[in-house]
Amino acid sequence: MFLLWQNSGITEFLSRNYAVNARRLELLESIFHKMGERKNGEAESEIYLYGSLVKGEELMARQVFLWLLGMLAEEKRKITETENQE
Repeated sequence: MFLLWQNSGITEFLSRNYAVNARRLELLESIFHKMGERKNGEAESEIYLYGSLVKGEELMARQVFLWLLGMLAEEKRKITETENQE
């Protein structure tokens, strides 16, 4: 997931097209990196930190926050399924 983020140009796209907070971009990179390494507890903390930095009128940032929560939930579900199969 982190490699996809790193190589996709998402950071550049967001920076060019939206008023993006540099701290939030750093957090996004860190979140993807941690999720890629399956450090879901650390990623979850950073996702909520990201969410706390979003202002009410920032629709795109709120959507990213909700998407991150969904991605984390899916990752946790996959891990649980794998553990139950073993």
